[in-house]
Amino acid sequence: MAMHITDFKIGLAYASPPSSAKDIRNTSKNDMVHTLDSTPYMPIFKKANRFHENVRVANELEEIIHDLNVEAFVVTWPIESNGRMGKKCGKVLQVLDVLAGELKIHFH
Repeated sequence: MAMHITDFKIGLAYASPPSSAKDIRNTSKNDMVHTLDSTPYMPIFKKANRFHENVRVANELEEIIHDLNVEAFVVTWPIESNGRMGKKCGKVLQVLDVLAGELKIHFH
């Protein structure tokens, strides 16, 4: 599963792993990757409301993960044009920390 985390949503796409190299050769590009509706995510500054938003997003993602039998994640890493990590990378790390804390799965 691929995750693209922005200020207000988490974009998701997934691909079913092929069972063999032969499957890869016989599969068109359109059959390999499927996009899902973005999950809205609103960073909330009041601690009590932020907790409920984090739980809501984590529960929604957990349901998707289990329904699709997701085995791994690829997360976009939004570096600045000069090659340095900026605020956007910090946002990605913050969301991943929340998900790691709320989801009943583990990131490796």
